[in-house]
Amino acid sequence: MYNGLFFVFFIISSFFLFKICDLVWGEWCNPFFIIDILYIILILAAYYGLSECTWYLSGVLWLTIALWFLTIGGAFGKALFKQHNKRIVAKETCMIDVHISNLAWLFLRIMIVIALMGWAYQVASNGFSSSDFTSLDSLAKMNNEVAVERYSGQSNSNVITTISTIVTYTAALCGGFLFPFAKTKTNKVVAVFSMIPIMLVMLFCNGKSGFLSCIILWGSAFLTSFFYIHKQSPKVDLSKLIGYSILAVFALAFLLFSMMLRIGHVDLETFNVVTQKFMSYAFGEIQAFDCWFELGRSNIEYSAGVQTFMAIFHSLGIVKRKQGVYGFIPGVVTNVYTVFRGIIGDFGTIGGLVFVTICGCLAGYYFEKIKYSVRLPVVSFFFVISIEFFFMYGYIISPWIYASYMAMMVLFVGFTMLCKRKSIKIVCGNKVLIG
Repeated sequence: MYNGLFFVFFIISSFFLFKICDLVWGEWCNPFFIIDILYIILILAAYYGLSECTWYLSGVLWLTIALWFLTIGGAFGKALFKQHNKRIVAKETCMIDVHISNLAWLFLRIMIVIALMGWAYQVASNGFSSSDFTSLDSLAKMNNEVAVERYSGQSNSNVITTISTIVTYTAALCGGFLFPFAKTKTNKVVAVFSMIPIMLVMLFCNGKSGFLSCIILWGSAFLTSFFYIHKQSPKVDLSKLIGYSILAVFALAFLLFSMMLRIGHVDLETFNVVTQKFMSYAFGEIQAFDCWFELGRSNIEYSAGVQTFMAIFHSLGIVKRKQGVYGFIPGVVTNVYTVFRGIIGDFGTIGGLVFVTICGCLAGYYFEKIKYSVRLPVVSFFFVISIEFFFMYGYIISPWIYASYMAMMVLFVGFTMLCKRKSIKIVCGNKVLIG
C-alpha cells in the first residue's frame, strides 16, 4: 500500500510538472522538461530497482519540490524576458540559416587531435603499447591495472593529463554544439567524432563519469544550438526514436563492457556482477540522498557555496578537495548523494530551494533569449548549457567541484566567440527576432 501511494502521488505530481512545461514553453527540448523527466525516471527506477534498500522518502519529497521550484523559476525567467522585450510577438515558423566560421571547425579538429594525443600519451606513460589492444584479455588486464592504480592513489597526474582531460570534455561539448550547424557530411562526421577520445579513455581506464558527462554535454549543446537555429524542438518520428534507442542501447552496452574490463575478465559471471554494480551506480545516488536527508542533514554546517563550487574554492586555496568528497552512511550503497546534498549543505533546506529557483530563472531567461536571437548569444549559450549540465550531471554530484569542467566552460565561451557567422539568412513569419 505504501509503495502504491508513493507511486500515485509521484505520478500525479510529475503529470502536473510536465503540464506546466508544456503550457509555458510548448517545446519538449526546453531544459526544464529534460531535467524533470531525467530525475523522475531516476527516482522511480531507484525506488523500485533498489526496493530492498532503506527508504525514508523525505529526501525524495524535497527533491520533487526542488524540481517544481526549478521549473517555476524557469517560467518566471521567461516572463522576465518578455517584460524586458515587449516587442516580442506570437511564435510563428522561423529559422536561421547560419554558416559558422571555418575557424570554429578548425578549433574542434584541433581539440580532437589534442585529446587523442593526450590519450596516447597516457597509454604510453603507463607502459602499454598497441599490442595491448589486440585482444580482450590484454585490454581487460590493462584496464584493471589502471583502475587499481587510480583508486589506490598511485596514479600520477601531470600537466599533460590535466590538459588532455579538459580538452576531451571540450571536444565533446563543441562537437554537440556544432553538429546542427554542419553543412557537409565531413563536418557532421567531425562533430560525431568528438566523442571518440572519451570512448578511448573509457576503454583505457574506465572513466564512467567522464563518459556520462560527455554524453550529457554533447546532447545539451546539440539541443541548445538546434533550438537557436530552428526556433523549435527537433521533430521526433518513429525512425528517429528507433535510432536514438539504438544509440542509447549502444552507450549502455559500451558502459557495461568497460566495467567488465575494469574487473579484468570478460565472461558471463563478470557480466552478472557488473549488472548488479551498475544498478547501484546508476540509481544509488537518489537512495543515498534520501537517507542522508533524513539522517545526516541535522548535523551539517552551512558552507556558503564550498560544496557546490568546490573547484573555485580549491583553486583559491581556501579548501582542499578530497577524493570521494563524501563518505558512506549506514543503509546506502554509494558515497555520492546527488548535487542536492551539496546545495543543502551550502544554503540549507529552504536556501537550497531559493538557489534552485535562481538557477531556473537564469535558464528560463536565457533560453528565451536564444529563441529570439539572431546573433550568436554567447552568454545565453553559456548559462543554459551550464545549468542544464549542472543538474543533469548533478544526479551524481556537482560538476563544479572539478576544475576540469570549469576550465572546459571557459574554453567553450572562447569557442563560441570564434563561431562568428560568415553569413545569415532568416526565414520567418511574423515573429520578431532581436539582435
